[in-house]
Amino acid sequence: MAGVVGIDVGATKTVAIAMHAGKVLAAKKIPTSGGGFAKIIDAAAWLAKEISRGHAEKIGVCMAGQVEDGTVFLMPNRDLQGKFDVKKYLEKKTGADVRVGNDGQCFALAEWRMGAAIGCRDVLGITIGTGIGGGIISAMDAKNAGAAIRQRKMAAGAFGGGALLHGAHSQAGEIGHMKLFGRGIACPCGGHGCFERYCGGAGIEAQHFAATGIARSAKEIMEAKGTACECLAKNSASVLGIGLASLANIIDPEMIVLGGSLSEAYCRTPLFGIVKKSYQRECLPRLKSMKIVKAKLEHPSAVGAALLFEG
Repeated sequence: MAGVVGIDVGATKTVAIAMHAGKVLAAKKIPTSGGGFAKIIDAAAWLAKEISRGHAEKIGVCMAGQVEDGTVFLMPNRDLQGKFDVKKYLEKKTGADVRVGNDGQCFALAEWRMGAAIGCRDVLGITIGTGIGGGIISAMDAKNAGAAIRQRKMAAGAFGGGALLHGAHSQAGEIGHMKLFGRGIACPCGGHGCFERYCGGAGIEAQHFAATGIARSAKEIMEAKGTACECLAKNSASVLGIGLASLANIIDPEMIVLGGSLSEAYCRTPLFGIVKKSYQRECLPRLKSMKIVKAKLEHPSAVGAALLFEG
């Protein structure tokens, strides 16, 4: 069916898309498998076969965790640590050429090339779901960049003059673990006060349960009216604005693109107004006009995983 399959392995769901000539031909979603890394990737291999009707020649995979050179080291929201060579395992399993990336980086790549940020040179993409991920598109001066960055910039020249920023250990954009509060809420990453523990789905659910003793989904909490849920949702929106301002002050993007399952709630009235008000209060004066927009693509991280084969 398609030569390229993109797979987004998230903490709670796994999405696959089939792409050809820059167009998404089909999409399929399943719950992310329980168990360790091997079971999760086995399910991804099955999904790749299903979506491509057994004819996937190239498979791009992105994961909600720390990824470097085809290997995943940590998926904190699945409590998985260690070292698992996704590229080698999946190539052996499927016979396809495999590339592996971080889900937030792939999200930013897709929205920059095909979605809300087309034509921009400096972009921050943020995914808000179970946790928070991110990716940075940067138009750094090619004369001062290393050879690898220059190559990526040349390959990306038609898309606005920027390039996806990877970092020395491919960890650029791990904004979910930006520390907002000293000695704050404990995070599965081993740190405290992480951004995603206040604004991501798992963190919001944990805060609600700690306060009420009642288990509710993040979506229910964000949509409830006139209750403790509404108070928590508004506080999370305010903290999100603070986090966005801190990131904008450091990165100076033209645009921040929000995606992920919880972005729908944050981008609706009245929460979006709280996010923007908080952002405006905390950002530097020249960044007040920066745009905060909702993602345009339906499955951007999976699309970005497929785009890993395009430079």
